[in-house]
Amino acid sequence: DSRATWIGHNVQDFDLKFLWQRLVVQNLHLGFRLPLDRYPRGPWLYDTMKEWAGYGKYVKQTDLELAFNLTRNDPLKNGGADIAAADITDICTHCSEDVRLLREIHKRMVTPCA
Repeated sequence: DSRATWIGHNVQDFDLKFLWQRLVVQNLHLGFRLPLDRYPRGPWLYDTMKEWAGYGKYVKQTDLELAFNLTRNDPLKNGGADIAAADITDICTHCSEDVRLLREIHKRMVTPCA
């Protein structure tokens, strides 16, 4: 299968739905279908929250970071909750940290233990 793999924390229930809604509002088309099925099958979606906590349950990305002993260097004291009042530099740093740490979490979760 040549589809992209969508990897995220709560990507299935939030990010992909949000992206789809923005595309519809703006009348934009991607040229491919987003994996919006309630229970998608296949290698094109990996949701770290669902994989760790299970369907219908929740775990914060920051809690996984603590569990995996990962250090977050985030200028926003309360994370995403502070974005509305933050400047663009701090928002970019916050988002970069989210992606960097999500990549580490994903790598840890899909790499078999030795």
